[in-house]
Amino acid sequence: MIQYKYSTFWPRVCAGLVDGLIFMPLGWIYFFTFYHFDSVPLLILASVVNSSAFLAYSIWMHGTRGQTFGKMACKVIVLDASERPLSMRQAVLRDLFGVVLLPIGLAIDISRIVHGTDVSAQANMTTLDSIIAYSALGWFLVEVVTMLTNDKRRALHDFIAGSVVVLNHGCPEENRSGHILLR
Repeated sequence: MIQYKYSTFWPRVCAGLVDGLIFMPLGWIYFFTFYHFDSVPLLILASVVNSSAFLAYSIWMHGTRGQTFGKMACKVIVLDASERPLSMRQAVLRDLFGVVLLPIGLAIDISRIVHGTDVSAQANMTTLDSIIAYSALGWFLVEVVTMLTNDKRRALHDFIAGSVVVLNHGCPEENRSGHILLR
């Protein structure tokens, strides 16, 4: 039986949608830049910002607040598995897949931009791009299956980071023992 405070599947899905909407304008700027400009340094900057902004946001917000704006809106919070505040190290570990793939993807994209390839165009996708995209899809599916097969709804990244997501119906407060109390 799943305890109520761990019933976070749908709030997490909604939080992801909210966070995606927050970053949608950045995607529009990215595509606008590739469509209207030929400056290699500007295209590299657009690629770096577009590729790294969400990862940096996720790590920073989880490490400092325990939640992104999407999670705040959907009333869930990420805590240490012992239900204490999440550390910055744990926030990085939760996004380890992105942390590993980001420099690989940027190295590939920057090289292609320098050689005149529009990396924003679907027609210019390479086999390596497909492998990265399918590995990200595979990772996502493993995350969902993992989350749905344990009582605390911990996804693979939660096991890696030693974290748990709980419903947060109020501001978290610490009691004297350092544990988070949820109102």
